[in-house]
Amino acid sequence: MRLKIQMLLVFDVDGTLINNVHVFVSCINGILGRHGYPSFSQEHITSVIGWGCEHTIKALLPDVDESTQLQLAREYREEIKTIQSEPQELFNGAFDVMMRLTKIAQRTRDSSCQALKLAILSNKEHDATLIVANKAFSAFSFDVILGAEKSRRSKPHPDGLLDIMQRCCATPEDTLMIGDMTVDIQAGVAAGVRTIACTWGFHGTDILAAENPTYLVSSWQELEELLLRLINNS
Repeated sequence: MRLKIQMLLVFDVDGTLINNVHVFVSCINGILGRHGYPSFSQEHITSVIGWGCEHTIKALLPDVDESTQLQLAREYREEIKTIQSEPQELFNGAFDVMMRLTKIAQRTRDSSCQALKLAILSNKEHDATLIVANKAFSAFSFDVILGAEKSRRSKPHPDGLLDIMQRCCATPEDTLMIGDMTVDIQAGVAAGVRTIACTWGFHGTDILAAENPTYLVSSWQELEELLLRLINNS
């Protein structure tokens, strides 16, 4: 028998929970500079991040031969892994909000009707996602943590989100996908769930609004107010 939950909240990581947009931009420009390529603006780089390392490099250097693109992508992947093994900075307000959500989830965890479940869905590699979660989110209570794996298509495809929903016994009506990039919103739409676009990360208000998210928020305070209202009304 399916246990009834009130809500499943699925969070993206980079640019949503973790304040690291500048880290990705600096990393990419550093690698390009070492190989004699020009640097790019933050706006340009963030517009091509989110679909994997190879996609990012190919989008930035479309006229470079494929072997060089793949080599630069490998360097980018390894450097980001190293950087993300270090302490991570959460966005202002994120820690307090996540702690309050964790307490709500924990209050009913041992009951037959868990009111709230929390999960992570990232396009970073699964092992790297676990490392970041263990370092930055150890105080929070996530039911499922998923990163990218070769056996499963990443966002904007809905595969990971559907997997989390199945593990948490959640329906589309129960579920909210929360993220700062178009791929987060697209994955949510493809899975048939409500979406919350966060404008403080990689993609700005105009880009996110064009994806027609269910909700659009500009701060963690605004996000908390929305989530508490939805939880109380569910």
